[in-house]
Amino acid sequence: MAARRKELEDQENARLADEVASYFRSNPRLRYIEPAGIGRHGGVLLLRENDDGGRMKRRLVIKYSLNPKEDDALRNEHRWLKRLRGAEHIGQLVELADASLELVSLKNAPRSQVDGQTAPDHAGAGEAGTAAGNQSADGKDNGRRPTLALEYVEHGTVFQWVRKLYGMGYSAGIPNRILWSLLLCRRPETDHVLDGISDKSQAIETLMVPGQPLPLPNQRDIIGIPDPYGNDIGTLASMQMLTNQESDGDLRLLLGRCMAVDNQHVPPLSEVLERCQAAVARPAEYYANLANGAGRYETDEAIRQFFEDPILNADEVGMDIDLTARFLPRHLEQVGFFRRTGDPRTMQVIYGRPVMNAANRPGTDEQIE
Repeated sequence: MAARRKELEDQENARLADEVASYFRSNPRLRYIEPAGIGRHGGVLLLRENDDGGRMKRRLVIKYSLNPKEDDALRNEHRWLKRLRGAEHIGQLVELADASLELVSLKNAPRSQVDGQTAPDHAGAGEAGTAAGNQSADGKDNGRRPTLALEYVEHGTVFQWVRKLYGMGYSAGIPNRILWSLLLCRRPETDHVLDGISDKSQAIETLMVPGQPLPLPNQRDIIGIPDPYGNDIGTLASMQMLTNQESDGDLRLLLGRCMAVDNQHVPPLSEVLERCQAAVARPAEYYANLANGAGRYETDEAIRQFFEDPILNADEVGMDIDLTARFLPRHLEQVGFFRRTGDPRTMQVIYGRPVMNAANRPGTDEQIE
């Protein structure tokens, strides 16, 4: 019964994806490529936009809600993406008249009541207007869904990176020496420093007052009885990550603390930076005794191969350039892991404690064109 229900659900999702794609086939500049995925609230389509000469200009992602009940979720996402326009690590909205939230829904209120924008009856001439809605003139659901367009970023996540590696036959995880360097990707915040963070760290530092002894056991609160468990930290980190013997124990502990349930167990950024700076300078020999022979993936040659095929030699289609290939090697060079050679497509693994300052932190001058 469950298998049959799943089959019917998949068939309905496929039908809906094809129907939504049909809305964009009337535009000669757009070409539907394939479904890019489906989630609990909506689906994703991959489209190609051509220039007047028929050459590919860019690829786009179209998101749509699965049913009238999910229309508000898509509107909410659209509203937040507008507020986060230009932010780092956020997929950017694409102004596309064919993708519109100007709709009348069976379930939800008009968009004018959701985010204060123009009501459906006053849609701009350049918008798809009520044609993108899911209610016809007679009030019946015609199956149409609200949509929004986003930029398409290939290989944009570590998960996609690892999935591509597995597809190439790479069975190991990301080397520890690379994981440590990725933690240094954070760009320093100088404009909006949260005072609560510094105040909390100062409060923690003053908890242990020199010269003040702990109370005697018979004078402690009852919560002090299970002393052997006093150092346990509740964390949201997965058990698989915390117990993976092929990973650096210091890295597992640090990630567990960074994802601690209680904020008082989260390490200050100064400590995280210090530990990362020390860890990226560790040579391959440091990991020689990892479980299952995982130390062989930490060698210079293994790491060079790790980057060469999926990143430095990453596929490029038309005008779409792999962002990982453009920016990750540059970051690893900045934190002291690589040095460029005479060939712009090759890099040399180097050692040495990197110097982190405002001048060489990644992201200070980089802009995605």
